[in-house]
Amino acid sequence: MKSSLGHHAPSQDTGKLTSRGRIEARADVNFPLFYGRTSLHFTTAMGQEHTALYLLRGGANTGIKDVFGCTTYHIAALYNYHSIAEALKPYEGTYDSTSHV
Repeated sequence: MKSSLGHHAPSQDTGKLTSRGRIEARADVNFPLFYGRTSLHFTTAMGQEHTALYLLRGGANTGIKDVFGCTTYHIAALYNYHSIAEALKPYEGTYDSTSHV
């Protein structure tokens, strides 16, 4: 949004990117956030299957373990998100998720 002086006014954006925003901005979708968890860890823990699949297509690494030693597959199984666990299963322990989707 431009101000009356023609300058761009500061936005209300907090600087946080959504999963889609991280991919579209070419940000590293595998960047560890809190406790070494990636965006894929968090979307899996929240049961967001469509977002998890989107991240996989964007190159999310399923082999990354958080500080507790859990991969995204472990988290899906822990929270009984069977459909996400099944989607992640072919990638478990791999570092190239784009080849399976």
